[in-house]
Amino acid sequence: MQLPKHTPGPWEVLPVFDEPFAIVARGNSVATLQWELCEDREKANAALIAAAPELLAACQEFVRKVDEGTARSTRSYEQMKAAIAKATSYTGEEV
Repeated sequence: MQLPKHTPGPWEVLPVFDEPFAIVARGNSVATLQWELCEDREKANAALIAAAPELLAACQEFVRKVDEGTARSTRSYEQMKAAIAKATSYTGEEV
């Protein structure tokens, strides 16, 4: 299995002093988001971006199990549900 070229997760959304929000992995900035009014759409986008590593891992695990013919357990299903929940976690309240 190849090592990922992207920054390994987990990623999270954190407010920072000089930018409205940053996507951070293990204390290192992955991306910063800039917007003037901090609209709900941008905050929801930040949650989706932060969930990218988990979404990728869940999809890779599921594809691997299907390819092997072992996609009978609920582990991949639960992994995907957790990643989807994180990606859609913005509820309109402060992050």
